[in-house]
Amino acid sequence: VESVASKFQAAKRGQVDWEARGLEHRVDCLRRFRQLLGDHRQELSEITSAEMGKPRHQAEGEIAATLPRIDYFLDHTEEAIADRTTRQASEDSGFTQEVLRFEPLGVVANISAWNFPYFVGSNVWVPALLTGNAVLYKPSEWASLTGHRVMELMHQAGVPKEV
Repeated sequence: VESVASKFQAAKRGQVDWEARGLEHRVDCLRRFRQLLGDHRQELSEITSAEMGKPRHQAEGEIAATLPRIDYFLDHTEEAIADRTTRQASEDSGFTQEVLRFEPLGVVANISAWNFPYFVGSNVWVPALLTGNAVLYKPSEWASLTGHRVMELMHQAGVPKEV
């Protein structure tokens, strides 16, 4: 088992490349992940139900509720992270212009909830990945198989393992 420090270092290295790939590439990967999540809804709900005792229809409902949440992030990230000029250069401002620029944090840690592993987790992984960050993800011990399968789907969708 790798230590947290070595996983962090790998994520830190992977994040640089992930950020450099650009928003369009990251959106494509997360769109594929969203599709895979929907395509594997039955399998995932069975894993979650067996693992933590959540009724299968509730697990399916959680995944169904997660899909439009992912769509929201996919549809609004570009606008949310766009540079914003908050003050134009003028004589009154001393010819100073202010621009807000959003940059990735680097590596984001997520210790996910056990009771809503898809919905709560996706509120961290999806925006973090879309904005060029790497994610160190630790699923709850009550939903570790669920978390492992979600990460497999992320990698299948094109998100690098070190990210």
